[in-house]
Amino acid sequence: MATYFKKALADENFQYFLLALFWWFTKPVSLALIPYATFSLFHALTFTRTNIIPRIFPTQPVQGQGEPARAPAHPLAKSIHTWVKANYDGAMRSVAWAELVILVRVSLGCLFGIIPFIKFGMKNSFLAPIVFAQFLRLRYYYSAFTRTVVQNADTLITNYVNQPSAPPALKQAWGPVRTAITKYGASNIEPVQPAAGAAGARR
Repeated sequence: MATYFKKALADENFQYFLLALFWWFTKPVSLALIPYATFSLFHALTFTRTNIIPRIFPTQPVQGQGEPARAPAHPLAKSIHTWVKANYDGAMRSVAWAELVILVRVSLGCLFGIIPFIKFGMKNSFLAPIVFAQFLRLRYYYSAFTRTVVQNADTLITNYVNQPSAPPALKQAWGPVRTAITKYGASNIEPVQPAAGAAGARR
């Protein structure tokens, strides 16, 4: 059972499913829809290209030399395939950046939620940043896009706080925060390859 659960955690679809369950039972955060909407768009386009278009616009099989007859793709299916290939990586990077923004958003919502005299219309549960941080930790291990974005964000913040014009307090605060994040992310997660045939492309 433990081995099966470990393999399931390596599947990004299961990761997003668990996160969706958490959002279902907590106060909704609108920004959290961005990853799901993006993935849904690409899955819908792929399903349309591979299942719907061939049924609505069937093409005649063409006999290849020494190969079995195959039906060529419809021009509309080719256009969708080209668009998906051209925009997939950029969309996945945008999703990774959006997830970092979501972490900041739920962290602020938690902070302002425990300070009674601050009126903040986007307060959320104190569990939200904990759960989402663990989710991002999994994404960091299993998604090259998330790793790249986290490294870019670290470089941007570090370069900014190291500027002479940056407030000294900010520089002093970033050091311990960065160390804590690094220690949390460095705790072991055994890399497990997702099971063959898992739905969706690797993100």
